[in-house]
Amino acid sequence: MSDYGHLVLAKRTNDWTSTLTAEITQGYFSHAFILTPTIGDKWLCIEAEVEGVTASPFESSYQNNPNRDYILFKVKVSDNQTGINSILSKLETGYGFAQMIWFLWRFVCSKFGKDIKSQDNWFYKDGTLCSQLAAEYLFSAGLANLFTGFGQGSISPNDIYKIAKSRPDLFEEVESRISNPNALALY
Repeated sequence: MSDYGHLVLAKRTNDWTSTLTAEITQGYFSHAFILTPTIGDKWLCIEAEVEGVTASPFESSYQNNPNRDYILFKVKVSDNQTGINSILSKLETGYGFAQMIWFLWRFVCSKFGKDIKSQDNWFYKDGTLCSQLAAEYLFSAGLANLFTGFGQGSISPNDIYKIAKSRPDLFEEVESRISNPNALALY
């Protein structure tokens, strides 16, 4: 098992858009990304942010940033290079802003007892969301079976968190910083 290809779920603790995204996706987290092999001794985050798919240093962006809560899971796959290559090919692609409309609709439907996660996101081909990028890595790394029941572009960071927590045989929590652990316990 390699020391890269880790899954990270995160939330900005001082940002209303992050809080709103977490609420709409019905959980604590608002962001998901993958760590690449180290460059020197530093991990890079491959993540979809409003600027599009980018690479940023994990240490300064998350580990040393007191306004970022996160959980890092080691993903237990035998060869994750295919997964890394699939997300690296997405660098500099645009962000999937329109996809958020579908997640708002999923939230509304859930309030009426209807779960539409098996439906495709109407705009899944329009850019890339963070959870879509993380799911693409996991699919390409050989874990597509974890997403049975989800439509294309319909998985949120909180869906990925629930999958990771339900499969400790595949996801080992190795590092976290959660400013309010009681809030995470609600999910």
